[in-house]
Amino acid sequence: MKKILIVEDDPSISLLYQKAFTFEGFEVTTSFDGAGVYEQVLKTPPSIILLDIILPTVNGLQVLAKLKGDPTTAQIPVIMLSNLDGMKEIDEAIALGAVKYITKGNYEPAQVVALVKKILENVTAGMQ
Repeated sequence: MKKILIVEDDPSISLLYQKAFTFEGFEVTTSFDGAGVYEQVLKTPPSIILLDIILPTVNGLQVLAKLKGDPTTAQIPVIMLSNLDGMKEIDEAIALGAVKYITKGNYEPAQVVALVKKILENVTAGMQ
């Protein structure tokens, strides 16, 4: 079963994505803050991570940098999911190793699910 970690501080958005991914057969775990995400990923590695940028305590770009800086977690695909749509944030996220940057208002949950499935298919195909 594919495992997804959703790191999102807005409970309504988190729940929306939890429902969409659960419906599609994913095992879903969540976090509402960037603090502790790295340790959570080490303990229970997900297949993919949806990561918001604006989070309490530790922001998503800091979490992304830590994940991609560790060989143990660097191979896990991370999709940034944010309301920020400035080129600075997008460029920084991609430079740090995000596979995709999604502006929340531009995608419906079903589109995000389809995108996640496609990325995971590509990752799986690349491992063969």
